[in-house]
Amino acid sequence: MKKFLAVAIALSATTVHAQQVATYYGGKFHGRKTASGEIFNQNAMTCASNKHKFGTRLKVTNVANGKSVVCRVNDRGGFGKYGIALDLSKGAFAKIAPLSQGRARVTIELANDADVADNKDANLVADAAPVANQVDEALSKIAAVTTTRTVKVVLANPTND
Repeated sequence: MKKFLAVAIALSATTVHAQQVATYYGGKFHGRKTASGEIFNQNAMTCASNKHKFGTRLKVTNVANGKSVVCRVNDRGGFGKYGIALDLSKGAFAKIAPLSQGRARVTIELANDADVADNKDANLVADAAPVANQVDEALSKIAAVTTTRTVKVVLANPTND
């Protein structure tokens, strides 16, 4: 029994770093609510996962080129049936592979504090403040528009005088 338990622990430890497939999503989902209730930003360093809790930070490494990104889980998806482990935001995927590639073999592991700190310096972790500032600036440039509509009403004379 102890031998079986040791083998099971060893296998679970190695499957954490096993190669998996990641894709990206964006476009029509940009600006919509995610499963977590957050508004999806295709340029943020976020991902959709069916295996990790919302808010979990994951270090995703492309096995072909060694590039990695730290992203935060903020969505779920129905992509597991296609053999896809993770759906990265467009911005996160672009950090590790060309978008034209569409999918990448990756290793996925829980990010530690050092990973998050390293990637924050490289602007790889989503920061909503710059986006909020851009939105505020754009909204301030919009001039108020007022419209008036004139309707001419002609009443018919009921008597033919």
